[in-house]
Amino acid sequence: MRQVVFIYNELLDENKQKLAKLPLEFICFAYIKDAVMYDLRGKYYAIEQNAIKRTLKNNKVYGALYILHNSEHFIRTLDAYMTCSKGFIGTNHKLDVHHRVKRKAIPIHFKTVEQFLKVKYNEGDELDVITYLANPNNDVIKTGVNKTKRNRETSGLDINNFINLLIKRCDYEK
Repeated sequence: MRQVVFIYNELLDENKQKLAKLPLEFICFAYIKDAVMYDLRGKYYAIEQNAIKRTLKNNKVYGALYILHNSEHFIRTLDAYMTCSKGFIGTNHKLDVHHRVKRKAIPIHFKTVEQFLKVKYNEGDELDVITYLANPNNDVIKTGVNKTKRNRETSGLDINNFINLLIKRCDYEK
């Protein structure tokens, strides 16, 4: 069985996917609404909007849609990578770093990097996908978001990994 997964963090890098031994196949770029991206100590976390503190901006998280092959087995590997216990105990634990959830993702299509940067992309129909959102009850996440010095609300994407994948895919399609 195969499932569609939305990924927005360091797993956008193919080398990280290979190290984690995840059979992910790129489909297209996408975003999810009503989530905010935070950079906490160099790692990117997407949290549901207003889950920890009120925010009115950056309510889109950009990433990519992947097909996870043999998902009955590899969803547990992905859970372990994202520090989520749903694949092992059947539910999201209150102290997990990430929770595996089903969300609506909107696929986006563009031909050049400039089109994406100018937000001139075509949107597809919403899809139900699996994604991992940071757990607002986790102490590391909660304190990282609430501390003003460490809090880094970003523009909704993991810039380095997303842009590298974007450039690679745009060059690949030429």
